[in-house]
Amino acid sequence: MSKKIAALVLGRASEFDRRMPVPNESVVSAWGGIFEGKVWESEALAAVADHYAKPNAFPLMPGDVIAYCQAQPVWSSAEHAREFLRKWCQHPYSGAIGMQAGIEEPLFAIPESVVRDDHKKYLIHRLNAWVSENEQMLIDNILEKKLNPW
Repeated sequence: MSKKIAALVLGRASEFDRRMPVPNESVVSAWGGIFEGKVWESEALAAVADHYAKPNAFPLMPGDVIAYCQAQPVWSSAEHAREFLRKWCQHPYSGAIGMQAGIEEPLFAIPESVVRDDHKKYLIHRLNAWVSENEQMLIDNILEKKLNPW
């Protein structure tokens, strides 16, 4: 997916700026590797437009796109919200998913058969399963709620 985004970004940027590298396989692969897990298609294309809307814009670099995307709120796109869910599934006690989606996360009872050292792993597994079952509803709620906690 990140290579596809890189190709789109490079193609769009080259429409604005002849100084941009020709988006060949090597360049797309290099940019895609940097983009992995840090950018989403709609935000990345918006980053190009934002960058070249500025006077005397310099050639776009991968970091410019990443910085723009990372500054966008989690509700800026479904892809961004999905990445947020994947990240926060690893933190079952945080409440971040419930806060962003406006839905109370379930509390999972830990069976006595699960040893203490495996409690967090068990909760991560259960939270991942719950998010997977409810992913579209959670994403829709995140996009609708547009929580800005700051």
